[in-house]
Amino acid sequence: MNSKHSIPSGVFVLGLGLGLAACEPNKPTVEPEPKPVVVDSKPVEPEAEPAEWPNEPFRAERPQPKPPAPLALPDVTQFILANGLEVRLVEQKTLPTVTMFFEWDIGSVNDPKPKAGVTSLCADLLDEATKSLDHAAFLAKQADHAVSIWATPGTETSTVAVQALQRELGPALDLVAEMLLEPGMRKADFERLVELEKAYVAQSKTSPTSLAYRVWGSVVWGGQ
Repeated sequence: MNSKHSIPSGVFVLGLGLGLAACEPNKPTVEPEPKPVVVDSKPVEPEAEPAEWPNEPFRAERPQPKPPAPLALPDVTQFILANGLEVRLVEQKTLPTVTMFFEWDIGSVNDPKPKAGVTSLCADLLDEATKSLDHAAFLAKQADHAVSIWATPGTETSTVAVQALQRELGPALDLVAEMLLEPGMRKADFERLVELEKAYVAQSKTSPTSLAYRVWGSVVWGGQ
């Protein structure tokens, strides 16, 4: 450039380089991670510092138990219905729910010797369905009223139970009555439960606890 204010080329290049350097963002400095100590070709992690527990006064004494909470058992009211059903009523009005148990004096001790498990199978089949409601429909009917109904076999007793909200007790008892008076007892449900029982017996043979439970009665009381 032929001008008295021309800038020497070397100065221009230097200024351009300084400008680019000033516009370049600062790169964060990354410190290298410490390498673990290697002993016999195996990395050794640094030892953790021992925990320091504060020297609080309560640690010098053994914790003392609190006094027992007061226990107030509800009263049990007993009466007999006109049909001869013995009733034991326990009222706890904390929640608006009702739980009822119907109990019979029959259990696995009443099984014939060549047919062990009959009571358990019958109880399982009882709460599967009713005469007018198959298994899916029976479960759906319970769900419609937020009701739970089940049958439980025992050693000396068998139980049918129902749990429902207080306002749904009527429909719940209707379902229980239908199940008891007109049970489904469908062949498909029976065959499915038989296969489940066979699988349970096969599985129980691998458990020492199950084996002990199966022979406990005959060892202690004799018989089967």
